[in-house]
Amino acid sequence: MSQDIYEQLMTAYGEKNISAVQLHGQSLLDLLDDMDQVLATDEHFLLGRWLKQARMVANNGSAKETLLNEFNARNQLTLWGPNGEIQDYANKMWSGLVGDYYRSRWQAFIKRLESDLVRNIKFNSLQYDNDDISLGRVWTMNTNVYPDSPQGDTWSVVQAIHQTYKTGKKSNQQ
Repeated sequence: MSQDIYEQLMTAYGEKNISAVQLHGQSLLDLLDDMDQVLATDEHFLLGRWLKQARMVANNGSAKETLLNEFNARNQLTLWGPNGEIQDYANKMWSGLVGDYYRSRWQAFIKRLESDLVRNIKFNSLQYDNDDISLGRVWTMNTNVYPDSPQGDTWSVVQAIHQTYKTGKKSNQQ
């Protein structure tokens, strides 16, 4: 489904159809929200557990070491170095990471497509890559707390999401 939406998004961009870019861009963001919600129902797919464990292994428990451990845990999943040397090398499909970090990157990409269409300029991939690295740097420095225990029942969440697609609430994604 995500590949189909991405292809529709890029076709709309190629056709310079800003309303379709917005429509398919929102569909992609909605799908990421749905994925994050499903992932949040299972303890094995929680960014919060990873970050909590990183904070807990601080040897002396100092605030500085705790923050450093969290930064390193975030950096390992995202930039893998100060300048995105191996960006996304250790990516995971974890709730929190999908709904926050990956979603914000996709949102920035979609906004860039929209902006470039409005300004009638060609997409600058080098500038986008630099902006993406900057977004990653900001995210790795954050200390947002994410749930470290499951949120909701998987079956109930999946049924509710399925119903929204089935009833056409999200039919623009088909």
